[in-house]
Amino acid sequence: MATNRTAREKKTRTARGSWRIEGVQTSFWSGVLLAAAVFTIIDETILHLLLHWHHFYDRGSPGLALTSDGIFQSIGIISLAAGAYLIADLRRRYVWRPIWMATGLSFGLGIIGLVDEILVHKILKWHQIHYGPEVWKYDIGAGLCIAVALLTGVVLLRIARRGGQDLRVGKSQATVDPASPDPEGSAGE
Repeated sequence: MATNRTAREKKTRTARGSWRIEGVQTSFWSGVLLAAAVFTIIDETILHLLLHWHHFYDRGSPGLALTSDGIFQSIGIISLAAGAYLIADLRRRYVWRPIWMATGLSFGLGIIGLVDEILVHKILKWHQIHYGPEVWKYDIGAGLCIAVALLTGVVLLRIARRGGQDLRVGKSQATVDPASPDPEGSAGE
């Protein structure tokens, strides 16, 4: 019984301490930056430019609406560049943690979507997803996407805190230092 408890305590300590492993925090935040990029680029391209459903700020002149779209798109591009830079730096130092990046991406998409849906659409009323008599249908669709992103983030966080052992996606070359010996002996494959 004491051995079982000790193993459980060790696993808990490892999971709680995983946030301090080199590369974990930066991998997570690179995922959040990529989430901001993905959200803004998809929203801008599909909902603003292709479908013409809304602009980022619809409560002003057409010129202000286009300017707000440009600023919104710029935020997405800057987030994409910053996230890519962080990932490149992590890979260069052989400390990139893809599972933590995916966790940050999922939580980032969910939280950014939640802020957009509640703050921008409902409280500030800068724009709706789509104007018309049945806005609630679009709100439900957005809510489902947000819930899926947040639930995916929770699942990925559980996997990441266990060390990613439940994910069988192969070994990333970026996380393996070429100077260290290969413990599995797969260098000749």
